[in-house]
Amino acid sequence: MYSKTVEVVGDFETVQCDNVGFIYATKNNNIYKYNDEGKLLYVFNYNRYGARPSIDVSTPMRVFLYFADFKKIIILDSRLAEIRSIDANLFTDIENPTLACYSKDQNIWMYNATRFTLMKIDNIGNRVYESQSLSILTDDYFLPIRIREQENNVFLTDTTRGILMFDILGTYLKTIPLKSIEYFQIKEGKIFFYFDNRFQSIDLSSFEIKTYNVNEDPLVRRILLSNGNLVKLGKEKFTISPLYD
Repeated sequence: MYSKTVEVVGDFETVQCDNVGFIYATKNNNIYKYNDEGKLLYVFNYNRYGARPSIDVSTPMRVFLYFADFKKIIILDSRLAEIRSIDANLFTDIENPTLACYSKDQNIWMYNATRFTLMKIDNIGNRVYESQSLSILTDDYFLPIRIREQENNVFLTDTTRGILMFDILGTYLKTIPLKSIEYFQIKEGKIFFYFDNRFQSIDLSSFEIKTYNVNEDPLVRRILLSNGNLVKLGKEKFTISPLYD
């Protein structure tokens, strides 16, 4: 944790934080990894893949990229060096994997958009687990845009319906009534998110919402927690500042 606010200048598209304090920002087909003092450590360029991936940094030693258009998985090490490439087109147990993320057991969570199911696939494409259809589980139609495993749960995000929560075995638990939320973090049983210029949390048990007075800048697009720091993505920069002055 740094003792003063640091600015990292750049027209960044997104910013994410892993669970040990590193920050990952993207722009111009590059992923930039910074420490909590704003020092640039490593860069990975994905221009040769011809598309923008979803990026999962929940496992810091294995940064997971999924190019959904090509069904291509790239795994990077902690220095953002490519260590593995997986072609999900060869996975015979799943027809239409539109979303993917890494699992702590080194398997892969995927969303099967043909059967509307959550699936766990091993590294060579064998099905480890498949849920029931989401339409049966929830009696509703979902169109997820993001999948993540965090704090021993799996979350599927649908910005028009809410966030579906599963346990680590892929069993559906409940739908969290947060709509229009694309990115969030899970910390100590709460979802933290930034929406409508407010940084808030919702308790996963009680659904109680709390608002935090940590921002007055209308140009801020995302706020994240990072090991005692607040990371704010604004216009042409992101900042790192102590959570408690």
